Amino acid sequence: MKKAVCLLLGVCMLVMSTACGGNETARITSSGEDEFTFPISSDNATESEGDSSVSSTKPNSSAPAASSGNETPAAQNKIKATDQTVAFMGRTYEDDRYDTWFFNWTNSGFIVEFEGTKLTADFFSTQNLAQNMKPHIKVYVDDQPAKEIVIDKNGVFTLASGLKHQKHRVKVVKINESMLNMLGIKTLETDSNGKFLPPPALPSRKIEFIGDSITCGFGNIPPYNLPELTAEIEDGTQTYGYFLTECFNTDSRFICVSGAPVYRNYLGRVGDFFKRYSWNDYNDDIEYDFSSWTPDLVVINLGTNDTGAQGSTTAEFLSGARKWINFIREKYPNAKILWAYGVMNQDNVQRIQDTVKYFNDNGDKNIYFKELTLMNGAVDGVGGGGHPTVATHKKTADELEPVIKQIMGW
Repeated sequence: MKKAVCLLLGVCMLVMSTACGGNETARITSSGEDEFTFPISSDNATESEGDSSVSSTKPNSSAPAASSGNETPAAQNKIKATDQTVAFMGRTYEDDRYDTWFFNWTNSGFIVEFEGTKLTADFFSTQNLAQNMKPHIKVYVDDQPAKEIVIDKNGVFTLASGLKHQKHRVKVVKINESMLNMLGIKTLETDSNGKFLPPPALPSRKIEFIGDSITCGFGNIPPYNLPELTAEIEDGTQTYGYFLTECFNTDSRFICVSGAPVYRNYLGRVGDFFKRYSWNDYNDDIEYDFSSWTPDLVVINLGTNDTGAQGSTTAEFLSGARKWINFIREKYPNAKILWAYGVMNQDNVQRIQDTVKYFNDNGDKNIYFKELTLMNGAVDGVGGGGHPTVATHKKTADELEPVIKQIMGW
């Protein structure tokens, strides 16, 4: 089916440093707007939020995993993956029917520590792994560069081998969005004379990123000329949010889906991302327990898809934006909220400014807006579907670093 991806362009004015850890502060200002449309065709769900290419049954999920620090029951060389044996990152959940712990959202995953020379993992997905939506993961072994693995079957994969028999840390990150694919972990195993160690604690600083395809990393890596959104052109670890996670050493969660609007998208469709945000997972209507994990900062990057003749009216956008902030404030009373927008479009800058001002004027001074600089395709290239490349994501992270430092005092 033919789809149109509205790309929103604009300019941002900000005085800031680009080095994490610098001393400069930033002023948040705004101006300018523009618009154009990029056509994209697909036989699968692409930039239309709410359509899922994942073929699955509804999970029977339990409470999301929290950062652990709990000890494993006994020294053993094979363990079931649970929040007691590994440190899960992101919104994750256990599905008792499959005896599997799922980590589906962008940049979700787990960290495990063990003594041994190798590590294998038994992965499971409820979807058809023969299609071009196969889950991609990145595996980080100690301080070695990450290696990417495509999960093309249910079963055991080698995450590390040929190591010295000593303590090791392995981090696994799912780099595709939940709308594209689902992935779970059953068991982990090391040498017969090896053992698993207590799971490490995650960083104390916490950020939640709420966004659309930009936050997911849609089209940020080559090949850029594919006519549809597939797993191979999306890498969540090469996004502004992940760069900021590394910069500030945070425990971050990425709740994002391509095509998501604040209210109504460019095809005239009222989005359902707000509803799905309250779920454990994109395809799981079990209510998420917001008390299980509380961010210090919530970064919203929405508004790019509300443009065009069929997009949100001003009244709809303002209503949708207030609904988002009211809900986030209800769930996270003490969190700072930063709405960052403008890398692909600035049509809705004024609407977001008006929304933030409304809450500021009514006493909530912990809500902020940062207008992002327009992507420069001539310098940094244009990604798949007209989206930001990794180079643009790095520049966006550089813009947001001093803003977050000023807001959070980090």
